[in-house]
Amino acid sequence: MIPQGLVATGINARGDISGHTSSHFVTENGLVRGRNGDITIFDVANGPGPRAHSVSVKNGGDVAGYYYDTQLRAIRGFVRGHGGNITIFDGIPNPSYTTSASINDLGDVTGDCGDAAGPHNFLRDHQGNVTVFDVPNAFVARSISINNRGDIAGYFYELRNGGIVTHGFVRSGH
Repeated sequence: MIPQGLVATGINARGDISGHTSSHFVTENGLVRGRNGDITIFDVANGPGPRAHSVSVKNGGDVAGYYYDTQLRAIRGFVRGHGGNITIFDGIPNPSYTTSASINDLGDVTGDCGDAAGPHNFLRDHQGNVTVFDVPNAFVARSISINNRGDIAGYFYELRNGGIVTHGFVRSGH
């Protein structure tokens, strides 16, 4: 049975769609809709209220996203392989949040994370190695997309003359 409230958040070149189910404006489970129309709904972690957001799907069918870990009381990133295997990760040790924003065809993931020291950005390569980086002059930055060369695009906010100025950024993968 297909639930009510499907939210699409990403699409790949093949036509596969990532997203999540939603009921009464509350995110519930992650989902992948194959180009043939088959929908797979999945939990990221056992327990009440995983609140999984599948945000990006690569051409091979792997999905990147994030969910709320009720035991740790933190938002954590995940990659769900096209076979259903889920790998949970954090952008930094002891984070308050890790939000995956994009996955490329190699399986590299980018997003942002935060801890008591403040917000950061990350690149998690397809082997699981995480590189944390900060955008100069930013008090908040969001990594939004990663291409197959590893270039990351996003935006950041800068405090200037008592106001906030928004800028875009590109982090070269080479």
